[in-house]
Amino acid sequence: MRVLLLGASGLVGGAITRALLRGGHELIAAARRPPTPGAPHLHGLDSPQLAWRCADLDASPEPLADLAAGCAAIVCAAISPLDPDPTPHRAALRAQHLAWATRRARVHRLLLLGCASTAGTRQEPPPDERELLLPGVASSRVDAMLAAEGEVLAANSTRLYASALLTTNPFGDHDPRPPERALLPALASLPLAARPADLQAHLTHVEDIARSVHAALQQGRPGQRYLLSGRTLRLPPDLLPAPRHPAASITSLPPLEHLRHTALRFERTKSRVELGHSTPKLDAALQSAARTLSDAKRSQD
Repeated sequence: MRVLLLGASGLVGGAITRALLRGGHELIAAARRPPTPGAPHLHGLDSPQLAWRCADLDASPEPLADLAAGCAAIVCAAISPLDPDPTPHRAALRAQHLAWATRRARVHRLLLLGCASTAGTRQEPPPDERELLLPGVASSRVDAMLAAEGEVLAANSTRLYASALLTTNPFGDHDPRPPERALLPALASLPLAARPADLQAHLTHVEDIARSVHAALQQGRPGQRYLLSGRTLRLPPDLLPAPRHPAASITSLPPLEHLRHTALRFERTKSRVELGHSTPKLDAALQSAARTLSDAKRSQD
């Protein structure tokens, strides 16, 4: 299958690029700017099945349609809640350009990488794909993703199968943020003023996401939303030291087995059954982080 991947130069895009190449697909990897030479998360992406191109969803959609000509599918990882200007209007316009170009190029499948927060953030019962957060309830960033998701799913038809894959916070190897083994220490080192009542991070490993994106190209149902969630990492304040500064040592933390770090946040039965979504890379990363904290504790003792 020939696939156009938008946002290919990012952390998630690089993982998806690897997964699709391993799956034997011919890939046009597109980004707003050429990838940074030597970027660690793009290391080793050399294949005769891969061609890098530039594409901008903020520009006219005609060049994007030309780029997508001959493709069977488009995967968009280029609309993010972390965009510098995450307004609903801009996100909707970019999604409209995406949908228009997809139809113009007669591409039959469109996958949007979205944000799990559009399904809500309550604890019990955990939200699933049937739930949709109302605009104005959360933040402008979530509203922007709601707008993009709505435009893409509205493009679904008998000729275009459009689906949304909703992820929690992605992280992975070569993340410019704290690496996997330093993940928990980095969270623990936040200054007290930056900690909510129950410090938590909702995490999904980029390789777990990429594997499910590959499955969705083959098995995803048109018009559907899929939650590609991971796990909620919780660090209760009573188990955290009071840092002297933002880079405070974490060696006074108790062993990680006392932390509630594996609670599920979202209901992911649908993505597990239909796409085979699971979290082996995330689980391995948390185990690695647990060993880091335990080793730090033992060295202090």
